[in-house]
Amino acid sequence: MSREYIQFYEQETHHDETLLKFAKINFKFMQLHYVQELQTIVKWWKELDLESKIPNYYRVRAVECLYWAMAVYMEPQYSVARIILSKSLVLWTIIDDLYDAYCTLPEAIAFTENMERWETDAIDMPDHMKVLLRSLIDLMEDFKGEVRSEGRLYSVEYGIDEWKRLFRADLTISKWARTGYIPNYDEYMEVGIVTGGVDVTVAFAFIGMGEAGKEAFDWIRSRPKFIQTIDLKSRLRDDVATYKDEMARGEIATGINCYMKQYKVTEEEAFLEFHRRIKHTSKLVNEEYFKTTVPLKLVRIAFNVGRVIDTNYKHGDGLTYTGIVGGQITSLFLDLITI
Repeated sequence: MSREYIQFYEQETHHDETLLKFAKINFKFMQLHYVQELQTIVKWWKELDLESKIPNYYRVRAVECLYWAMAVYMEPQYSVARIILSKSLVLWTIIDDLYDAYCTLPEAIAFTENMERWETDAIDMPDHMKVLLRSLIDLMEDFKGEVRSEGRLYSVEYGIDEWKRLFRADLTISKWARTGYIPNYDEYMEVGIVTGGVDVTVAFAFIGMGEAGKEAFDWIRSRPKFIQTIDLKSRLRDDVATYKDEMARGEIATGINCYMKQYKVTEEEAFLEFHRRIKHTSKLVNEEYFKTTVPLKLVRIAFNVGRVIDTNYKHGDGLTYTGIVGGQITSLFLDLITI
């Protein structure tokens, strides 16, 4: 956004050359800062070496996850927070694939049960699933090291609780998919707004923010209407964007199918209704933004999480088909701006 505005401003007839130059210098400084963070993420991923330990059909989105974290907060003081959020999103993407397509139902149950116990001596799972759980637990320990000196270990514990809530919901979806069960739309949405991942993303976005105290995490846990509305919009966006791919791999318990079942409508009518609800929910998100009483800095983080998800799915499944956001990533990290 900043880069685009600089380009637009430069084309204005009466632009201020000094202001324009400072804007470009500031952008280049931030670009170099982001590249350093990218190097940190890539180094961490290579050292983690999951690519040699897990099947190669999992989506690896290290660069994309940092890009999304930058959209949540771009300020230089949140560098550690971005790294924490990015690493969390990378592992979440892989585990999401596990539940969606790459494990049997008994394996999904075993993974969830071991996750609930939060133990490293995982049982009844293939080796690569044990590696994933071990990697997740180790990552949370690393995060504790980041916040221990601030007396904020509780922030990571809150995050772990959100992981568990998310994976319980993922297990429910897995059970539906593997048994051919299509719930009605209302039943689906109770689970679907959790698997959309807004709450867990906001929780991990807060971990690296020193100003996010216990009250910030209690706010998430209270399931405020503001976040629930973002949950709903994100779920609708996701369901529209991923429907065809999910159907192609035999996942019939989708939002579109559940809506068709409950309201006895055609696929086309369901899509039209989802788009109508997305538009309506967008207005509700904006309304709730101004009603929320927690500090604006924290509200803005949750709002930006919703914007990231919205952008990611607005023109298709940007998580699977990364070319959708590839141009923006290239512009941010690689394309130099002329001063």
